[in-house]
Amino acid sequence: MLRAKLFTLFSFFLSVSACNTGETDNCTNEGISVLERIPLGCPIALTPTRLSLGNSGGEDDDPALILAKDNFYYLAYLSDVSGNKEIWLTRSSDGINWSSPLQITDNVNEDIYPNLLQTADGAFHLLWQRLAPATGVSHIFYRKTLDPFVWPASETQITSGLVDDTEPMLVASDPNEFLVYFVSAQRGISLPKSAYNRDIYLVRSQDQGSTWAEPTIITLIEPKSDNVSDRFPRVIKIASQNFRLVFQRQATDNLFDPTGDLMLSSSTNGISWTVPTQITSDPSDSEFDLFPNFIFAPKLGQWTISWLSTHVNSTTGGIFNLPLDKSGQYPAAAIDLSSVIGISGWSTRIASPSSGKSLIVFVSSSTGKPQLWSVTAAI
Repeated sequence: MLRAKLFTLFSFFLSVSACNTGETDNCTNEGISVLERIPLGCPIALTPTRLSLGNSGGEDDDPALILAKDNFYYLAYLSDVSGNKEIWLTRSSDGINWSSPLQITDNVNEDIYPNLLQTADGAFHLLWQRLAPATGVSHIFYRKTLDPFVWPASETQITSGLVDDTEPMLVASDPNEFLVYFVSAQRGISLPKSAYNRDIYLVRSQDQGSTWAEPTIITLIEPKSDNVSDRFPRVIKIASQNFRLVFQRQATDNLFDPTGDLMLSSSTNGISWTVPTQITSDPSDSEFDLFPNFIFAPKLGQWTISWLSTHVNSTTGGIFNLPLDKSGQYPAAAIDLSSVIGISGWSTRIASPSSGKSLIVFVSSSTGKPQLWSVTAAI
């Protein structure tokens, strides 16, 4: 995967500082989010743990984390422990001790970018991308089960054709409707575009995954003036008629194009979106802004944007975090989350119990290859 190139870019990154005078009470108060304490200069030294999933010499990546109705954490992820990139699943009651991983997919091609969610009826839903490395053709697949450790052999292919569908995102927009966002360049060749580049597409299911409509393009820029690539869409539903979309826009199709910046859009239905606004920027176009995501910070009481950036450290990078209500205040309001989790990485995922600290899972190549790490923190 392209993320393998991060091996040489990101390494251990630790940031510890002293509290500002007069801020001691807030620095020691764990009822306050670490995202509020970091800007105060508080000494926050958390110790992340590399997850022991039986693949210490291989690649574990693309985490999808939920806290299910049975109060277990469930983690779906990519692993090459079988000799091929497949989707695996593990669970934990405490975020520290994890069950023996279960292999869910088994295919000659690569299964990557898993999404996992649980609906109100208790069912677990898995979405992922299947890539044929020899041809570059890839599609989006879906499965459903009531028992997360017993998955049916049958799977639903929800996109088809000689296409390059990638980077999928699954959202439950209401009890019966699923929205799947993904990216494709090949699908755009029939459009009157000025360049061959990636666009964001949408597939809908109005019966909780039983049937799927045909993909449609999400128009974030007029095709005739579309000379940029949009990648890694991530969507949240904040409330009724209140959706947000964050994605990565860059001048070329190269993932590591430093012209890439984060864009933010809103919607009342998750289907039609406003013209996006640019969140990040740097005058020299020399900083990387990659893999955006939304995470909810319960102590802060709001959604935040999380991504990997080289804004502070061009060698190691860091995981940045920006409160959604301050999305227009970059870089002043941005917080380097690496000082919370202790090491540099990407693909931060968070699951939070009703009380106590949140479980944070992320990817780091600090040991040589991408591996999954975790830490608990009052976010």
